Amino acid sequence: MPDEEAGEARCDKHKTRMVKVRVKFTDIATEETALRCCEPDCTRYFTDGLGYLDVLDGRRLAEKFQQRCPKCKTPMYLSETEQETEIWRCTTPKCEHEQRIVG
Repeated sequence: MPDEEAGEARCDKHKTRMVKVRVKFTDIATEETALRCCEPDCTRYFTDGLGYLDVLDGRRLAEKFQQRCPKCKTPMYLSETEQETEIWRCTTPKCEHEQRIVG
């Protein structure tokens, strides 16, 4: 999981810092640690296994866009933004792949 205390994990929609929470997924009857956007009314979450997704009333909504690591295929997270450049990082500690995307 990205280190939210260091400000590494950001919402892929708002570009703001995310915080660690416990989320209950009622559609699959499970609870896990995730990161949640702090913006009012934002439904974005991030988990290592699922990547970015929206959660409404405990239900996971299908996510069409996922930035995946080209090396190990796991979900990547938005780490930083520098002007018009987004810096994405792999969640796999041994991989440490970083990708810069100019928007």
